Amino acid sequence: MTGRPEAIEILLSKGHLAEAVRVEGTVRQYITNAAGMLGDAKRAGNSVHGRFICAYESVHCLSMAFLRHYGCRPGGEGHRQQALQVFVQQIGLNEAFATVTRAHQIRNDKTYHEPAPPVDQTTIDGLINFVEMALPLMRQLTG
Repeated sequence: MTGRPEAIEILLSKGHLAEAVRVEGTVRQYITNAAGMLGDAKRAGNSVHGRFICAYESVHCLSMAFLRHYGCRPGGEGHRQQALQVFVQQIGLNEAFATVTRAHQIRNDKTYHEPAPPVDQTTIDGLINFVEMALPLMRQLTG
């Protein structure tokens, strides 16, 4: 596929990303899912944990839409982290890198470790703000 950012080509050549068939419907569905989860993340009546998971998964959906738009997918262990990092860096919202990285660590800790650490409102708000900025950029990118 032509038109990929150089950073994606480098990650593909090193095996950090893998080739994937670009399916427009899949890209659109990831973006639709991200928008829906953003709404749930913003809903004050939802639990703090539920809002966090929805905000985090919204970011993940956008990262997958970004990768699939360029005909690739994560390639191996640490796939979520790879997808998130590539997306944040390539979409041009680097100021959110620390928030997204922290959220990924919290997600892993809440999923795989006991006792689960608390989720702070600052991280949720940071993820929501990121998605609110990234969602229109992804809609523009993917047409």
